[in-house]
Amino acid sequence: MRKILTFVTIIISFLASYQTDARRVKVYLPDEILARIQQEHLTEEFLASSPQDVIRISEGSSPLNNSNCMGYVMGIDREMRPEEFYSSLAGYEEISSSDAQPGDIVLYTKSGYPLHAGIYIGNGWVRSKWDNGPVFEHELDFVFLEWKAGGIKFYRVEIEKFFKY
Repeated sequence: MRKILTFVTIIISFLASYQTDARRVKVYLPDEILARIQQEHLTEEFLASSPQDVIRISEGSSPLNNSNCMGYVMGIDREMRPEEFYSSLAGYEEISSSDAQPGDIVLYTKSGYPLHAGIYIGNGWVRSKWDNGPVFEHELDFVFLEWKAGGIKFYRVEIEKFFKY
């Protein structure tokens, strides 16, 4: 009986450490992807080894090479400063995450300051541009800890503000 308990304890200990390692990989992989983009070392082989269940390159979407994430979200081919991005959100209303629909803007903030933006595509997935790299589709939480430190906000365009009758 003692041998069985020892064996079970070892198995449980192994599984607990495996789960911790899996979470650690999920935390650090976004940093590694961004570092490779910044160093211009993002290869097909590296992307092929990325976990497709949390991140993939978006097919059929224009990368807008001169844009950052905020420029991409607003559909312009240049980088946007956070202040400029915030002023562009004047025609949008903040909505709850439970009301989020495909096409809504996802904004990652820290102390109210925008750090990253994307387009919600549904089922907990976001389409966004990381630095000057390709457009990615990724799970809502598959971003740097810093990006989600202050929370994740959702915005939807207020049609009435754009069309005055």
